[in-house]
Amino acid sequence: MIEEKIPLVEEILENWKPAIGESFEGYKNHVYRMIHFCFAIRDCSKEEKQKVIIAACFHDLGLFTDKTVDYLPPSIVLAKKYLQENGLTGWTDEIELMIDMHHKITAYTDSRYPLVEVFRQGDLVDFSLGLVKFTVSSNYVDLVK
Repeated sequence: MIEEKIPLVEEILENWKPAIGESFEGYKNHVYRMIHFCFAIRDCSKEEKQKVIIAACFHDLGLFTDKTVDYLPPSIVLAKKYLQENGLTGWTDEIELMIDMHHKITAYTDSRYPLVEVFRQGDLVDFSLGLVKFTVSSNYVDLVK
């Protein structure tokens, strides 16, 4: 199922609209696509979905807020602040890894944090425009796009 509006995505990203500027719609669309690809790769629990959504919203945000190509560290700082403000500090390590490892070329294999690899794959499906699919069907890639 494709959700066109995910309340948590809308809530988080709306706060960053001024910083993202002209790229807001493009970034939001990327976030939605990768979320859907992650959910297609793994049948996530409600908690796992929330983690994916939060990580997706923040994963490239430092590109806009800090105007740097070395945007993973500032993206992590913003995500950690959000988690702290929302009483979710128990998720910090996993979400930090999801953001930090999402450009990793090879698989992330620490079994304690399976969402890190799911997140890496979901981003790569979108970044590659569906050329790399992992377990996502071509039909679903087209549908999400």
